[in-house]
Amino acid sequence: LISYDPNDALYLGERYGYGHGKHFYDYLTTGSGMVLSWTALTRLGRCIKRQECQCPADDSPDDMAVGRWFRSLGVPALHEAGFHQRRPGDYHPDALAVDGP
Repeated sequence: LISYDPNDALYLGERYGYGHGKHFYDYLTTGSGMVLSWTALTRLGRCIKRQECQCPADDSPDDMAVGRWFRSLGVPALHEAGFHQRRPGDYHPDALAVDGP
């Protein structure tokens, strides 16, 4: 985290993607954890307060909704190799040799 400016709007974690073409967006999986800077969190809070960032349904995937909201706020989903959704033993050893557990 030391390589990032904490004053920037940061949304870091393990990045996934959904959709295709114009309808594609990326998001961070909450299963791996994520880091939000105060700036990003403040933007999200304002969006929620204005009721512009709302889940479309009670059973909507939370991580995908957060990804859409941050995209609409101009905050990119930044992939950080140290975040993993699964346990190290669930990954192929070659993948761990590159990224680490």
